[in-house]
Amino acid sequence: MDILTDLSWPSTQGVTLVNQNIDEYMINYLLDRDEETPGGANEPPHGPQGHLTDVANPVSEGQLRARYQDGQRWFHRLSMEGVKLEGINLSESSMESSDFTGANLKRSNFRKALLNCVDFSGADLRHANLCGADLRCANLCGADLRGANLSGAKIDGASFKQARYDARTRWSKGFDPEDAHAILLSVLIDQPLLGKAANLPPRQRP
Repeated sequence: MDILTDLSWPSTQGVTLVNQNIDEYMINYLLDRDEETPGGANEPPHGPQGHLTDVANPVSEGQLRARYQDGQRWFHRLSMEGVKLEGINLSESSMESSDFTGANLKRSNFRKALLNCVDFSGADLRHANLCGADLRCANLCGADLRGANLSGAKIDGASFKQARYDARTRWSKGFDPEDAHAILLSVLIDQPLLGKAANLPPRQRP
């Protein structure tokens, strides 16, 4: 076996990687996922009837909620652009490379979810729980993160350009949203804080 034929469904146990051209980062990532994936890495990403849940077979809001409640945790490459999923619980699920562009995810629960390469651009993530989530290489450009909790999240390679946040937003330790070109908003008004006002403590801001 000289190639890894299916990166979307890895099984690193007992596999000899002969092809030295496989990217080292991907190998380390797959090994990490074997250890971190809820239910174990050998649980296939299939729906209740054994069908792969994929962008080619998108699910509705109701189907997504029902499948999660039935115990399904693998939802790779879902196409959920613009859907209304306010308050949905998808904690500890795997939704890598899914599309949530412009989706309403206010007060959603993605705690400890695998969200690598997910597109959250323009999504409403106000007060969302992303604590401990894996957001590496995710796109959160233009997302509304006011009041969201990203503490402990893995955000290496994630994009936050023009994402909106406020004093209630909780970030991973050491992350500077200003360096990531995110926009700080007032808690009281949905307007960017400019100049000296942006540097005032929350209680003294307009």
